[in-house]
Amino acid sequence: MEIGDALQNFDAGVPVLEDTQKYVADVNDDNDKENDNDSLLVSEIQDQKAVQELIGIPNQRINGEILIDDSSNTENDQPKQSTEESEVNESAYIEQPEQIIEELDDSADTENDQPKQSTEESEVNESAYIEKPEQIIEELEDSADAENDQPKQTIEVVELIDSANIMDDQIPTIDTHVKVEEVIHDKKSAKEKWFKLRVAPLSTPMGRRIQTLSVVSFWWYMPFSIFLFIIMSLFPPLWIILIPYVIFMMYDTAPQRGGRRIQWLREMSWWNYFRDYFPAQLIKEEDLDPSKNYVFGYHPHGIISLGAFANFATESTGFSEQFKGITCSLCTLTTNFKIPFLREFLMGLGAVAVSKKSITHILNSGPGKSVAIVIGGAAESLDARPKTNDLTLKKRKGFVKIALQHGASLVPVFCFGENDLFHQISNPKGSDIRTKQEEMIKTLGFAVPLFFGRGIFQYSFGLVPIRKPLVAVFGKAIDLPKIENPTLEEVQKYHTIYLQALSELYHRHKGLYASDRRSSINFVD
Repeated sequence: MEIGDALQNFDAGVPVLEDTQKYVADVNDDNDKENDNDSLLVSEIQDQKAVQELIGIPNQRINGEILIDDSSNTENDQPKQSTEESEVNESAYIEQPEQIIEELDDSADTENDQPKQSTEESEVNESAYIEKPEQIIEELEDSADAENDQPKQTIEVVELIDSANIMDDQIPTIDTHVKVEEVIHDKKSAKEKWFKLRVAPLSTPMGRRIQTLSVVSFWWYMPFSIFLFIIMSLFPPLWIILIPYVIFMMYDTAPQRGGRRIQWLREMSWWNYFRDYFPAQLIKEEDLDPSKNYVFGYHPHGIISLGAFANFATESTGFSEQFKGITCSLCTLTTNFKIPFLREFLMGLGAVAVSKKSITHILNSGPGKSVAIVIGGAAESLDARPKTNDLTLKKRKGFVKIALQHGASLVPVFCFGENDLFHQISNPKGSDIRTKQEEMIKTLGFAVPLFFGRGIFQYSFGLVPIRKPLVAVFGKAIDLPKIENPTLEEVQKYHTIYLQALSELYHRHKGLYASDRRSSINFVD
């Protein structure tokens, strides 16, 4: 019996009560099932709304399901439109059967005359939630602060990946469930993390403590020398020693004439602790002929060239054993030899002044006599940053000219890890800080980089270098002809050859010793 006929018979007085009651009972059973489903759906919608309001995702509905649409992956031309949801009063099905029958009749006619319309979904960039969970976590943290530091929460974001080959009548289904599970931290504790002091454990072995002491003492040599000179100056009885020493220092030319090397000082076991702190290592690509003279070019300068000190001023890495018959002197600032007592210590380690007169004297001293020069100098120290390799070399050609004048071979040396020992405050070229630092180089001959490393008993800050491996790789020698007065073209020619050899040396070993680099070798002015 059709609903319309039943209604007409009812109005005409035809006794159809039994049929009507039976039909209403059937309708009520169906509605009870629908109400149960609606209740479950409403519960799910409320849960989804809570999550969506928390992370800022708009509600999307497809036949009662809350979804996130990726409109960029949908190939259907027809946009989806949303259906209006109405709240159903359960009592209306029981107390007003006639009204329900009319509504059901109208609904049936409407469904027969009009096609179903799909829900309209707003465009949501699905990839932003899949590929950038950090953004979701940051939003969750902001929300947590607004709710007075709520306890840990676990957010499950259900995301939909639409298929490009969806059938016309097929409803999109959920293909991927992406869970973003993150503990919401208090912002105050997150900020405190940056200032947290990481203290060295008490269980640190004594050997490592001695290693740290050997590196810390490197900073004491200059201050201790100055302090000792001041103390002796304040006590007249000591002038009998101090005055003759000052006069001797004023006329002593040893720093310009090869220094006064003390071999036992270079071979002290104390320097083995210095080496093991990083640790430092020497690697050679080929043996060197002891009958020749060499100019070793050390790169990069770093903050204070600790790798050059370990390899050329001590025997901790075995330089004399690796290159038998070759005596190498490390060239350093002439200013260092004007400090009382410190100059004697440096010359004992084999260091000499970095001047043309000093280098010429050594290269003319006989076979095997060689020098090591940190070519980048103070200017390069201003670009020393972890995992970078900016070398100030484009205009540094004096070492090539002096090597040509004496027929000495050039040996490129690259120390991996030298720039990783300290952090440096940002000082881009053109900034006020960089301008002041460059002016200081012109006036005093050295720079003052604004750097920091770790401390003695803590790892957060200080002037102690960070423990990073120092691997000094000695490349193949570049033989140069002896030209007493080389032209600019000849100097440029061999300078280009040297840069190419240094670059190839770096690239041959970067995969093993600089796998975490941020930039490759770069030559700058």
